[in-house]
Amino acid sequence: EARALRTFAGWHPRALILTRGDHSAESDALLARLKVPIVEAWEVHAGRPFHQVGFSQVLVGRTLAEHFLAQRAASIRFVLNGAREDGRATRRSEGYAQALREAGRQPDIWRASATDDVGAAREAIAEIARLPAADRPRAVVFSNDSMAIAAILCAPAHGLSIPEDL
Repeated sequence: EARALRTFAGWHPRALILTRGDHSAESDALLARLKVPIVEAWEVHAGRPFHQVGFSQVLVGRTLAEHFLAQRAASIRFVLNGAREDGRATRRSEGYAQALREAGRQPDIWRASATDDVGAAREAIAEIARLPAADRPRAVVFSNDSMAIAAILCAPAHGLSIPEDL
């Protein structure tokens, strides 16, 4: 990211829009020196010196967990792909975990080994299908839309029906 920002700075932009707000110290220092309007999109982080357009990823995770808790789902799993550098997905899982703990429940966060969304969704559905029906999560929160769509599409190949089984 810092290398890309140095390149953009060399073009003397009048403003920058960035699709994240969790930058390295090197990137933050470069952005502070630019003296142009900077907008960080997709998320809001307290204390950032730039304009922000987005929402709290932690709140998104909480909201999703609270939705399934309100439906009285017996068990709720949060699925992450194997890309550990995805801070937004991690923060969503933290919000989910907070909501479950506050409801007196143990969070079930499952991480795929595949770093791509489709592969991770396939792994997650295969893992769920291997479980005895009584041990399967009733609700699953995927860390992003691509994973959720892939999971919905591959579930029938594993004998899972949505929304009946999951």
